[in-house]
Amino acid sequence: MRSRRAKQAPSSAPRAYPCISTERIMRAVEQQRRITDQLDGLRAQQRVRSGRVIPKIVGSMFALVVVGIIGLLALFLFQPDLFLAFLSFSSGIIDIILQLARYLSSWLVFIASQGWLQAGAGLVIVIMMGIWLGLMRPPREA
Repeated sequence: MRSRRAKQAPSSAPRAYPCISTERIMRAVEQQRRITDQLDGLRAQQRVRSGRVIPKIVGSMFALVVVGIIGLLALFLFQPDLFLAFLSFSSGIIDIILQLARYLSSWLVFIASQGWLQAGAGLVIVIMMGIWLGLMRPPREA
């Protein structure tokens, strides 16, 4: 046993990167710190921007609904003939939507009666949610 230990000489320096100086390591660490700071700044900007966008979208949708209701009320009060024409036009659209719902409900009954179709539809939904979650996750640092 002693002869094996005597043959192994302890190495004085690691041989993986013998020519890398401390100065190069410090520059690389400083560069990495600057990049990390820049990424943190970009993430903070992204959070601020997304925080501004959502209330604008909700506010715009609310304003659009209010303006539409006020417009319909004004149309009803000042142009009743035009309002009735609009109602007949929109009733046609509502009829189309109801017919589509009836047509789709027969397909939904077929899917509900077939267990394997239900399982397939569930699998598709789970896969789509997984893809969506994968796309929506925050970026990882390298």
